[in-house]
Amino acid sequence: MAPMEALSPWTAIAGGLLIGTAAGLLLLLSGRVAGVSGMVARAVGMAREGAPRQQAVGFILGLPLGAALIALLVRAPEVAVTSSLPLLIAAGLLV
Repeated sequence: MAPMEALSPWTAIAGGLLIGTAAGLLLLLSGRVAGVSGMVARAVGMAREGAPRQQAVGFILGLPLGAALIALLVRAPEVAVTSSLPLLIAAGLLV
């Protein structure tokens, strides 16, 4: 496993730029904010206003499909969790 100091920030910067560009384009082209809860509500028919249903469904399907594509193309790093389970649960609840 590579130490954190050996990792390059360029992948994080590239990911942030892609997410920011996608959210910005959605706002500019449709006037909508890329909010996951609103997209899910629209996709399942709970919300009458918002993005067109097809766009909401595509957005929601694109989240796991994009992650799956990256998992196929990029080797996943080895991760060793060294924190205790209660600490991880507390951290998750704080988020």
